[in-house]
Amino acid sequence: MNARQAVITVLFGGLLAACAATQESINSESQQKTSELTALRQQVQVLRSQMDMERGNVNSLKTQITSLEGRLRAMQDMLMAKDEEIARLEAEIQKLKPKKRPRRKS
Repeated sequence: MNARQAVITVLFGGLLAACAATQESINSESQQKTSELTALRQQVQVLRSQMDMERGNVNSLKTQITSLEGRLRAMQDMLMAKDEEIARLEAEIQKLKPKKRPRRKS
């Protein structure tokens, strides 16, 4: 092997070593990115689960609000009926009260 071939062999060996190091670096980065991606997917799944729970809570609250609104309307109707009954009874009381007679002047 002459000097030229020796230099080429050394350079080629260096190039192969650099390629191998680059490949290791790429593999390491790839594994790191894969791990990060897996962690992000897990976070997304947790967030989706939380959103589903929140939707369930919102739907439950909407149902409770609807129920309370119905009860409130019923109570308002009952209150109006009682107000009408009170007004009717007060009118009857006024009818039954003796009328005041005018005083005679002496």
